[in-house]
Amino acid sequence: MLGGLVVGAAVGGLALPRTTTVRSESSTLRTVVRTVTAPTATTSPPPRPTQPTTSRADAESAARSAANTYTTDRYSIGGKAGDWSAKCQASGEDWACQVTFNKTECTGSVVVGGQTLGTLSVRIGCSE
Repeated sequence: MLGGLVVGAAVGGLALPRTTTVRSESSTLRTVVRTVTAPTATTSPPPRPTQPTTSRADAESAARSAANTYTTDRYSIGGKAGDWSAKCQASGEDWACQVTFNKTECTGSVVVGGQTLGTLSVRIGCSE
């Protein structure tokens, strides 16, 4: 204790933070006065874009490629990515796309996003 100030100490089994001031009234009675310091300013992350930073044409190309890969792996149905049609709408910073293969043989949705237009979600069904 230095002039009534205790730094990082424990009083009565209570751990005190570094900014706590303790004053002793007598040997049997202790009064604890806690100094509360206002929080310092915090740094928030930069805001996320409200719209994609990539083009619709690039998103549609990525969606066609993702759809072709998915149906080839899952159903053994596919051709070239260019055989798919895709129509994409901005959804926040991502793209939500409706995809179709061979008119109606396979249809569904693909969500792509990020700078590299990675596949975030795929839901496609194919008829026999």
